[in-house]
Amino acid sequence: MSEHGEQHDIDQTAADWVVRLDARTPTLREQQTLNDWLGEDARHYGAYARARAVFLSFDRLRSPAGDQAGHALPVLAAAPRLLRRRAMLLLTGGSLAAAIAGVGVFVTRSESSYSTSTGELRRVALADGSAITLNTRTQLTVVFTKLAREVRLLGGEVLFEVAADALRPFTVNTFATRVTTLAAAFTVRALRADDVQVMVREGQVRVSEPGNHAAVMLAANTLTRPVSLRDEPSGPAPLTAVRLDPVEVDRRLAWQRGQLSFEDVSLRDALQEFARYSDTPVVIDDPAISQLKVVGLYSASDPVGFAKTVAISLGLRVELRDGVVHLKTS
Repeated sequence: MSEHGEQHDIDQTAADWVVRLDARTPTLREQQTLNDWLGEDARHYGAYARARAVFLSFDRLRSPAGDQAGHALPVLAAAPRLLRRRAMLLLTGGSLAAAIAGVGVFVTRSESSYSTSTGELRRVALADGSAITLNTRTQLTVVFTKLAREVRLLGGEVLFEVAADALRPFTVNTFATRVTTLAAAFTVRALRADDVQVMVREGQVRVSEPGNHAAVMLAANTLTRPVSLRDEPSGPAPLTAVRLDPVEVDRRLAWQRGQLSFEDVSLRDALQEFARYSDTPVVIDDPAISQLKVVGLYSASDPVGFAKTVAISLGLRVELRDGVVHLKTS
């Protein structure tokens, strides 16, 4: 098939999706199919954006003098919705691009940046009805247009509660990971390039690592393992979906309540987690105790209280010297 014929087929598929999802929320199967199609080829997303731009313009089109497409489109704008939807399917390939150029579709763009300091939690309501909750030491930028919703997460951890919008995918980009959905509640934890983890509480999301591995669909109560836990001699293993118990999902979201929940976690890892929430350092003087296991629910803002509690439960000693908390064998 020629390049022109292939592009025509892509534009036809994009227009079909825009019409199919007009004024309704897609089913899970439709959302998964659309996400898969959008991720197959960069041209798919471009065609989808162009098709939606024309569809949105039907209600406000004006005819530029001397433009053949412009003379026809005002009739579409005044036609009933069903006729406009049928006409939309005909505006593919070159005529679709010409329609956009002829009517002068301008995309409104808004950009906002948000961040949190050490130990701070912040909840933000977005213009589309979505909400984001930023955990400690998080920085991100939100970019909304009439065609897309995009977040650039520079680092940290965020709970995204995405409002349904069948025509505007919601995308989170962080390091080499991309997450896309139309409606879902999920977290993205991105502490380093090799420590990015996505967990879904509700709905469904598509996770991909461009240029590395095939995408994976995550349903409710599933997560992906960080790259550091997928290391193999030949390189990181492909993304996989790991099933979680709903209780485990809630435990992992304890930070929303200002708490940290540990279940059979090493003392070393627990202290690394506390270090994200407080500038008060807690150090282990004896490496032999670093792998002792910790269980329980603790205040994220009280590392000293945590050290005293685990010292009692694990038979350790606590010393405070020059603002540093030391844990050592009894």
